[in-house]
Amino acid sequence: MGIGLPELPTLLIVLLGAFIGGFTTGFAGFGTGLVSSGLWFHVLPAPFVPPLVALASVAAQIVGLISLRKSFEWRRVYPYLAGAVIGVPLGVWFL
Repeated sequence: MGIGLPELPTLLIVLLGAFIGGFTTGFAGFGTGLVSSGLWFHVLPAPFVPPLVALASVAAQIVGLISLRKSFEWRRVYPYLAGAVIGVPLGVWFL
């Protein structure tokens, strides 16, 4: 038995949570998971919510990054990228 399509009210509440979370992120720069999970935990099984929160948060930040990419001064970003190249593998290793 596979997982079927969700009922319409469930789908609407999930979409409403995503919309409100996206609005919050656009307004404050963070908070997708905090706002969305409040609605999603009411209509979705608990194991589905954390991956959905992570996916929605990453998607919201990527949308913001894409909209701001033209205003980046790449020469000022390079030191942070160099730190990330060193820091991310080191952090993953420590985990």
